[in-house]
Amino acid sequence: MGGWLSVLFTPSSRIVGIRGRRYIIEKQIGEGGFSFVYLVRDPWTREKFAVKKTLCQTEELVEASNKEVSILRDYKHPNILHLIDFEIKKTLTGQETVILMNLYENGTIQSQIDSKRKQPKETFFTEKEILTMFWSACKGLREFHRRGIPIAHNDIKPGNMLIGEGNEVVLFDFGSVSNARKTITSRKEALALQEWADSNMTPMYKAPELFDVQSDAVIDERTDIWSLGCTLYAMAFNRSPFETAAISGSVALAVSSGKIDIPADAEKRLSPGFLDLILSMLNHNPTKRPFIDEVIERAGQLLNKSPDDVRLDMK
Repeated sequence: MGGWLSVLFTPSSRIVGIRGRRYIIEKQIGEGGFSFVYLVRDPWTREKFAVKKTLCQTEELVEASNKEVSILRDYKHPNILHLIDFEIKKTLTGQETVILMNLYENGTIQSQIDSKRKQPKETFFTEKEILTMFWSACKGLREFHRRGIPIAHNDIKPGNMLIGEGNEVVLFDFGSVSNARKTITSRKEALALQEWADSNMTPMYKAPELFDVQSDAVIDERTDIWSLGCTLYAMAFNRSPFETAAISGSVALAVSSGKIDIPADAEKRLSPGFLDLILSMLNHNPTKRPFIDEVIERAGQLLNKSPDDVRLDMK
């Protein structure tokens, strides 16, 4: 009875329906582009979930939204966001996609970084905390890179990594996923890829070869490895390696310079192996960056973990 009354006396603007089941919206917890994320409650079980609503008014948005649903539906891995339910609703101008997901009350790595920066005295993750989260995120990304035809996430960053129990990370936001390996043979193809990257990737985490795509380029999944390197840097220092440039200058110029500034006091709290791992992923030459299996192995060695371990502990 309680659940029925909750729905009956809740304004329709505070209710979201997914295939006949209704959930009460508690509050908005995120937004980006044409998407909004809400904390919702099942009026019958009182369970809390997250709902993402995306209004798709162009063919590109429809394609990206459908792609995200497909990824969520097809992948069953502890480090890739689990899809509970979804509904695609036709509208006069396109479609609205509604996705029901587990709620991660610890938020994203980015939200945790933001919190640390706001402290009276800035605080940082410990190396073990960083590696635990990073290693689990890499295990999720490996599911994409290990396919027969590898696919790239294309928007790896702290804001797309949810923090679960035991600091285990779950990847989400798959609207930019695409085939990872591309051979560019003309200026037209180069400009098309560059334009797509400008529209779908976050500049501070985008690989240098995608800012100015060459007419004879070979692109592979190591664009994600660059983004992982930027993410590991941000987890260590509470900011992207190119954040200052984003505020005061050109991110493209900063990324293209190939210069990675490691703070002078970094070695006081981070091991040489950890710093070497960052720099190996942020190699300006994509052919010299490691593939995901090597990244997992090296991070695992720093954590004393086997590459085949799935669950992590914080003891």
